[in-house]
Amino acid sequence: MPLIRLRLAIASLLVLALLLTWQFGWRSDTEVISSTDPQQRIDWYVEGAVLTRYDEEGIRLSVTDALEIIHFEGKKLSELQQPYTVGYSTDQNVDHTLSAKQALYLDDNSRIDLMGKVELHLNPASEKAVAMFTPTLTYFPERELAVTGDPVEIDSNSGVTRAVGMEYYIAERRMELLTQVRGNYVATESK
Repeated sequence: MPLIRLRLAIASLLVLALLLTWQFGWRSDTEVISSTDPQQRIDWYVEGAVLTRYDEEGIRLSVTDALEIIHFEGKKLSELQQPYTVGYSTDQNVDHTLSAKQALYLDDNSRIDLMGKVELHLNPASEKAVAMFTPTLTYFPERELAVTGDPVEIDSNSGVTRAVGMEYYIAERRMELLTQVRGNYVATESK
């Protein structure tokens, strides 16, 4: 009888050791980081998100669709996958559209970093439509300023302009191209 109890105790200890190893020893690095590092901690997640912004009078300013949004508690920011934004003028016509592969949106609304195939289309439904393409774009909502240090291509009905670096002052509707500015322009017909 004592031999059976000894074998049972050894078997129990082996099973307990396997369970403890499985519970604490075989975690991947990402599981350990996300559960212990407050900067990596995710406090909410949304799939198929639609975000609508309004001004103080209740007028719709923009609608943003994203495949997913992940909010990081410690970083105080949201990561948006494939965001697509439609911005509206005060008369609710489409003023601009904006898309990218990814965006980082700070909780305090001071900065939005767009990355990967950023496209900005101004006045997309009019004859004065302008399309801008760049790998990255940083937008400062409070200052109404969008900037990039990367190559930029700007297409309009009057031609194509390429540059490296750009500052777009939204309230003034003024764009400054910073360096290596080159353009191809199409002559317009006069009537």
